[in-house]
Amino acid sequence: MARVMDYIHALIDGSNGDAIPPLDGPLTPNDRLDAWEELIGPIKQPADVISTCDGAGLIYNDGAELYLWRNGDTLLLHEFTAPVMALTRSPMGSIVIACASGLCYRGAFAGATERNFTIEETVEIPHLAGATSLMCENEDGAYLTIGSATHAGEKWIDDLLLGGESGEIGYWRFGQGYQTLCSGLRYPAGIAHLDGTDDYWVSESWEHRILVLRGGSGGLRRAGCLLSNLSGYPGRLARVAGGYWLSIWALRTQLFEFVLEEKNYKNRMMQECPRELWIRPALASGLSNLEPLQYGNVRALGIEKPWAPPRSYGLLVRINNEGEVVESLHSRAGGRFHGLGTAEMLGNRLVVLARGARCIAIAPSDGDSQNQRLKTN
Repeated sequence: MARVMDYIHALIDGSNGDAIPPLDGPLTPNDRLDAWEELIGPIKQPADVISTCDGAGLIYNDGAELYLWRNGDTLLLHEFTAPVMALTRSPMGSIVIACASGLCYRGAFAGATERNFTIEETVEIPHLAGATSLMCENEDGAYLTIGSATHAGEKWIDDLLLGGESGEIGYWRFGQGYQTLCSGLRYPAGIAHLDGTDDYWVSESWEHRILVLRGGSGGLRRAGCLLSNLSGYPGRLARVAGGYWLSIWALRTQLFEFVLEEKNYKNRMMQECPRELWIRPALASGLSNLEPLQYGNVRALGIEKPWAPPRSYGLLVRINNEGEVVESLHSRAGGRFHGLGTAEMLGNRLVVLARGARCIAIAPSDGDSQNQRLKTN
C-alpha cells in the first residue's frame, strides 16, 4: 500500500521525473484527424505505406501482399512468403521491402506502366522479423530500425512489458550486405537524417523519446536527446517541407505506467490472461467488453468521452528542423483513426496509415481551410 501511495504522490507533485506530461501547447487535443476520410480499406494486415515517385499513387501492403493504388484502382504487385514489416523508396524509385521471413528485398518497376514489378536483389538480415521502419536517401543503400531482436510481430507488447532493450539500427548497402550501426536500443521505431549533418533522429518507443545519433567510424553513437518524456509511444518519422511528421501510435496512461512497476502483477497477467486483454497500450480499442478500463473510460449514455484515459489513440505531431513541436492532429478516445503507422503525401494531401482502423486515411480536400494550413505551415 505504501508503494501505491508513493506512486500517487509522485504523480501529483511532479517529483517523479518520468511522470506523464500533459497534452498542452501545440499538443493540445483536437478532433482534426477524425475529420479525415478513409481512402483505402479495409486492409487486414497493414504495416506501411509509401508514395510513388510522382506522388500521385501509393504503395502499401496487406500482410504478405504488396499493392499499388492509383486514381482509385488497386493492382497487386507481388506476394511475398511472409508478412511485410516495412517499406521505403529511393529517390530514383527503387522500393525496399522488409519481411518477417528475415529477407529484405529491393525491387523496381520495369517500363513506364508500373505494372511490371520485379525483385532485383535480396539479402538475409538477422532479427528482420522485428523490423519497424526503413529509410532510403539515395541509391547506395537503406537504413533499418529493428525494434526487438527477441520479440517480433504481435509480441511487441511482450518486449515492452519485459523491459526489452535489444533494438538496433542497421544499414543494407546494396550489392554488399548488412551492417549493424547501433544496438541496445529500446524499440527504435523510426529514423530520419538531418540534411547536411551526420546526425540522425531515432524514435525510441519504450523510452518515450527522440534520440540524436551521430555517424562516424562505421557506426552511430548516441549524441543526445532531442525530445524526452513524451506523452506517448513515438513511431515513424516522415520528412515534409520544413520538418517531419512523427506518428505517436498510442498514449501512456497512469494505469499502465503503474502496472509496469508492479512486477508480480505484471508477470501473473502475462501468464494467466489472453494477450488482447492485458492492461497495455493498443492499436485499437472497443473490440471487446472484457477490455480493462481506467475509471474515466466508463461509457455514459453509450458514449466514450473524448477526454477519457485512452487504451488506444491517434496522434500525428509535426516537428520543425530545430526539433520543436509546432502542431498536432488527434483522434481521441472514442475516435476512429488510432494506432498511426506512417504519414505520407499523396499529391498535395497528407495521408496516414491507421493500423487500428485498418485503413489509409486522407486529409480533407483543398477547399478545406484545415488542410490548407497543413500545406502552408
